[in-house]
Formats: sequence, structure tokens, C-alpha cells
Amino acid sequence: MEIQEGTLEEFGVKVDRQFTENISGYGSLVFYDMSLTNVRTFGPLPEATIPGDQGIIQSPGDLADGWELEYGVRVNNDGGVFDLLGTYAEGNSETAGASNVAAQDFVPKKISLMGKYEWTTGPLKGVTVGATYFDQDAKRNSIWTIDFPATYNLFARYAWSKSWSVQLNLNNITDERYIIAIAANGLVQTVPGFDGKLAVKYKW
Repeated sequence: MEIQEGTLEEFGVKVDRQFTENISGYGSLVFYDMSLTNVRTFGPLPEATIPGDQGIIQSPGDLADGWELEYGVRVNNDGGVFDLLGTYAEGNSETAGASNVAAQDFVPKKISLMGKYEWTTGPLKGVTVGATYFDQDAKRNSIWTIDFPATYNLFARYAWSKSWSVQLNLNNITDERYIIAIAANGLVQTVPGFDGKLAVKYKW
């Protein structure tokens, strides 16, 4: 088996800006073009007696290119701090030797958002509440395609001293149940659905 090698060309810009005394933001934008060569992967067999038969192949290259955006905004007011963070990525991929076949586990498009507010004064001082959102396009997993639903999470935290805090996380609040990996027909890894966690933390 040949040694796996890779190439990466990347260009990006990053900006940090204080818009007003109470509002600041940042952002980064990255473009990439990369490839892997001599990859052991699953795809059409070149010596197949039946056209379209697939199996383990030594791919001459998996290719991917695209761009990724990350951004954030912070707003301070008399009562607390609001943060909005987000990411967005979009790209294309191809498994060499199999035109129009996406590279294994490559996600063409994904997006995430998180918003949270922390009270810094008043009767709610020390309380933080927030929510997150995540979604992505379908990806290729061997000969199967896996699609993912949008998921939403909620969280709340209360720190009543420099040492003590308690946090509640409510994950996948819409109770979506979906597959995240497939090993064979009927042998899959799934997400269990809604899940809640309560944690108490002490810091020295």
C-alpha cells in the first residue's frame, strides 16, 4: 500500500472591530482547496466484472474545496452581556476515480448558531441563559447517504460565587432521533433523542 499524502492551499481574512462603546464583533473567512492521495476508501472497483460493483479501493485522490465563515457579536448594557456566535461552511468534494461521488464523510453545507445572555448586575446577577442551533446537509457514509435534522439545545447557568455554579443543559429539545453512522444494513449508530443534564461545579 502506498503512503497516504495530502495537499492544502488555504487563504483567509480575519476582522475584529469595536463598533461602539457597547458593541463589538469579529469575523473570519477562509477559503481552502485540499486533496488526499493514495487513500484506502470504498468505491467502484476498476476490475469489477459487473459494472458498478463497489469495494475497498486505493483512491488516487479525494478532493475538497470550499469556504468557512465564523463570526461573533457582543453587546454590553447596564444589566449584562449578550453574545451571538455563528459558523457557516459550504464546499464541494469528489472521490477520484468516481466522478460525481462525494468524498467519504464530507459535509457540503453546515451552519451553527449560539446566543446567550449573562446578567452581571441586579437580582439575576450570575445567571446565564442561552440556546444553540445546528444543521448540516447529508453526507456519504460508505455506500449509504446519511441526512441530519436540525437540532436545538437550551442551557442555563447560575454562578452564586467565584467557586460554586450549577448548569442545566437540555439537548435536542425537539427529540429528533437519527442515524449518525452506518456500518452495515441494520448495524447503525444513532442519537437517542432528547437528553437533559444537571451539573454542580466547585472551583478552587
